Amino acid sequence: MVNGYDLSIQISQVYVDKITVQSSSIGFLSAATLKFELNNGFKLFMPFINKNLQSHSFTVPSNIFGIFVLSNLTIGYYNNYIYLGMTPTFIAPALAVEKQLSVFQ
Repeated sequence: MVNGYDLSIQISQVYVDKITVQSSSIGFLSAATLKFELNNGFKLFMPFINKNLQSHSFTVPSNIFGIFVLSNLTIGYYNNYIYLGMTPTFIAPALAVEKQLSVFQ
């Protein structure tokens, strides 16, 4: 989730696809039952997990060394990749601009 330059995480869906039980020392474990219970557990506890994740946000800097200003912050997730997009704008040093302007005067 993006709020200005503050980023936080929100999980929309967790799905366990496959479970393989190699061995068990406590008795018979059904992989289908484990899969069903985990998927239902994630659905039930997702609001609590998201509330905890939102309390841990971080801020993306909007100014880099006074040379670039970052704007139009976007974040997304597609095809197992997270992307972060920003528009950098170069800020010319004030002394160099003054020298250029003095040439034209």
